[in-house]
Amino acid sequence: MANLSIPVSFDSQPDESIQLSVYAFTRSGKFMEKQEVKSQKATFKDFGIPTQDLRFFVLPTPTTELKSRLSGSPSLQDMQRLQAYEPIIQWEKGLANTLPIPDKFPLLWRWVICRVSGRVVKRFNILGFNQDRGICRARVHICEVDRIRFWIDRIPDYVIKRIPDIIEKPRIPIHDIIRYPIPIPNPDPGPIKNITHSNRLAKTPIKLAALGKSAQALKSEDAILQQALPELSPSLKAQLSSGNIQQTRNLIVNNFPLLHPYFCAHPFFWPFFYRYDELTTEYTDMNGRFDAKITYLAGGDIPDLYFWVEYFLNGSWTTVYRPSIPCHTYWDYRCGTEVTIRVDDDRVRWECSEVIPGELIWLKSVGHGVSVSHIRQDNYNQSSNNNPAVITNRIGMTDASVANGPTAPGDFKRPFGGQLYLMMQFSSGLPNSQASYFRWKYCKTHSATLEPINLSPNDGDFTPISSPISKQYSYEYKDIFLVKHLAYDYVHLGPVNKGSESGLYIIPPVNPSMAPFNIPIIKNPNWDQNTVGMIVDTNSLPGDGVYQFRLEVFNSNGDLIGNYSRSLFQVPEPSAFSPSVLAPDNMLTNLTGSGLGATASGMKLSLRIDNQRCEAEIYKIKKNGSEVTTDCCGFINYGNAAANLTVGFTAAHPHDLAEFDFSITKGTCNDPGMSLQVNAAGDVAGNVNNYIRNGSGKYVKNFFPPTLLGICSSGGKAAFAENLGVYALAIDGNSRLSGYDAHDVAAFALEP
Repeated sequence: MANLSIPVSFDSQPDESIQLSVYAFTRSGKFMEKQEVKSQKATFKDFGIPTQDLRFFVLPTPTTELKSRLSGSPSLQDMQRLQAYEPIIQWEKGLANTLPIPDKFPLLWRWVICRVSGRVVKRFNILGFNQDRGICRARVHICEVDRIRFWIDRIPDYVIKRIPDIIEKPRIPIHDIIRYPIPIPNPDPGPIKNITHSNRLAKTPIKLAALGKSAQALKSEDAILQQALPELSPSLKAQLSSGNIQQTRNLIVNNFPLLHPYFCAHPFFWPFFYRYDELTTEYTDMNGRFDAKITYLAGGDIPDLYFWVEYFLNGSWTTVYRPSIPCHTYWDYRCGTEVTIRVDDDRVRWECSEVIPGELIWLKSVGHGVSVSHIRQDNYNQSSNNNPAVITNRIGMTDASVANGPTAPGDFKRPFGGQLYLMMQFSSGLPNSQASYFRWKYCKTHSATLEPINLSPNDGDFTPISSPISKQYSYEYKDIFLVKHLAYDYVHLGPVNKGSESGLYIIPPVNPSMAPFNIPIIKNPNWDQNTVGMIVDTNSLPGDGVYQFRLEVFNSNGDLIGNYSRSLFQVPEPSAFSPSVLAPDNMLTNLTGSGLGATASGMKLSLRIDNQRCEAEIYKIKKNGSEVTTDCCGFINYGNAAANLTVGFTAAHPHDLAEFDFSITKGTCNDPGMSLQVNAAGDVAGNVNNYIRNGSGKYVKNFFPPTLLGICSSGGKAAFAENLGVYALAIDGNSRLSGYDAHDVAAFALEP
């Protein structure tokens, strides 16, 4: 079979030499082959199909930066987006005749280099203060959103027909608001702010702050949206409502920047109107910053950029930020503009800590959320919010707020449970000959009910913790296209044996390229300065109660050293977390002397452990002290307004370490007067809102029928739903242990 030769030349020779490639497609759009132009022609094999069923496109040969955009199987859409030239070919006896490339194409084919820079941050609540922290070593995907004109004709008619409805009545359905809240970047203006007046954008920026995120805040959705969306001319509205499908398609293409805010508010349209191609990926530095170089054709559209982010979690790259395209695209991105990407995934931790100089061991936190300086290390009696208040000892408990567990500063009400880990940091002067290894061990000091067991334990009373601990590091490598990538591996910290001691852990140096790990420097290895120093499954401990955990430090020979300067042992500054400060006396073991001249052998930390489950049960309504319903249907004939109706439920926890929330809802009515009387929330430790609690955790309160009937009193009957949630207070240092919660629901109806 004869080869196919496509002649390629210019009308006028460009000022600069341009290496060209030709892409072959079938008429239906199937990519066949790419060949570079040599000696003013591109030569293809015979594809075995009629030549009139082939299409050919000419483009500059892509540079290294552009190969990814045309790798794999390019599409006809790619050709259109990249301003490819499609010659008209006359075939005569198997030979192709074409006209030269018009002079406008060399001007269109000038590649513009565009810098895209930004920062990936997460807002952390640290002791009640919101702080933005850069997320290091995150993988940022930089994508270009395609123009809708490339596929407008492939959008089904039934989708196009819905557009007039949202233009006339731009109302977001309640379920869409809840499932897809429109984000308001704050303080960073973000993508939405970029929709401003230009040659292709709406006249005014979208101001969606009034929309909020909950249905209760939307009392007048139509009025709010009218303020948020750009005004459309009567003529455009009339044309969109004409019923002419093709005209509507053309109007969408020509007015897309103006109509986009309407589509942003309706998730139904997103899969049809928004697509993107990935341009490149970049990795953030230690401050969460990234800087990339992309290219686009000078004669084409200014790129519309969309970003999504991955983070290395549990051994694999995991998506932690991938919002909707329509509401998070930077339209007509201005090169060099700083982009701030705000991640709120709970799994992303505050890491990439700085190297600290000197010789010190900084015991930081339980998990990533509880500063050890906010855990009571002494007997501390504190009142609950019950009436009357219940006073309990808060030793080993914390006032830290964690995910799904907000706590007021100074309210030491949260114990610990589940799997715990302690975060530590070792300074640049470690390890050294006197401090090369460490080990944690534990001893139970109080029972589950806080009865003393061993308040002053000796070393022989402790059990070493021997859970395997590794430390993760990143390293760089390049693929076959010489593109840099980031990958991860681990080194083993322990337990290891040294000298006569077993179960020790290596104090890591500031960089994995240093001894004893010696990762090749060519890999540019790096790791977070935070180190997991202890891992313990509290369910494997001998029951609930208060435990003292003790840190020991060993020299390079594995010998236990007992007289370190107290300055070696540090904890977080109580009000701001950092910088570190000297550990207080009650967190030091074998303290000798006073002031800076004092010595200690290690550190200690008391934690109250509780892994008990809550109990929740709602009881049948009683009339004058007796149950009057014999079945499960819940109808209660109260008889007269003087009847005594008893509401009862159990909200309990074996050690009173839980909160509860009980509510009664009347039909579909909102009855604030009734709610004030019947709803209750608080600690399970005592009476709440005049519900009287007995020793087994049962709460009861009596009501007259008119109180419950409230706004339905005139009819004398109403239906009710009872909801009870009991929520464990225990945390694992990152989030509340909601698996220990309990719930119940019931219903009843009152009639005369």
